[in-house]
Amino acid sequence: WKSFLLGVLVGLMHLSRADGAVWGIVAVAAIFWQTREDSAGWREFLKRFFLLLFPLAAGYALVVAPWFYRNWRIFGTILSPAGSRALWLTSYNETFVYPPEKLTFAYWFASGWKEILGKRLWALGVNLETALGVQGGIVLFPLILLAVWELRRDIRVRVGIFAWALTLFIMTVV
Repeated sequence: WKSFLLGVLVGLMHLSRADGAVWGIVAVAAIFWQTREDSAGWREFLKRFFLLLFPLAAGYALVVAPWFYRNWRIFGTILSPAGSRALWLTSYNETFVYPPEKLTFAYWFASGWKEILGKRLWALGVNLETALGVQGGIVLFPLILLAVWELRRDIRVRVGIFAWALTLFIMTVV
């Protein structure tokens, strides 16, 4: 039932924010690590892992299925076609580009490597500033690092670090 509730939670996060789907990856990783630590051998691990993966997927599907069905009826795909175009933006103002078909890999690539890498490095800098200033409250940041170091063997801390790093990577690259 915990795995099912985790799936429901991931589904709600996906509906509330575009990066909520990332938490599906985090949930699978959490189940993987927990199952690996609790299992005696590979056979037992695989059995337990997939037994927990199914309720996770069912909980997620219960929440997002109506929205995916709606998208399928309107767009012909389960996800909005606009979401896939966000990867090819070269500036924020292109969020409002019309027609959206202009935003393609070729268009993005034509901006040049210097621009592409420069924007990603800028985004990394902004994201790290946010981590320090907003998430860490500047003063709390060293204490967070100390706590992470002290509790580095705790599964919850490992999953949290993985989630933070994955989100940082995706929000920087995309």
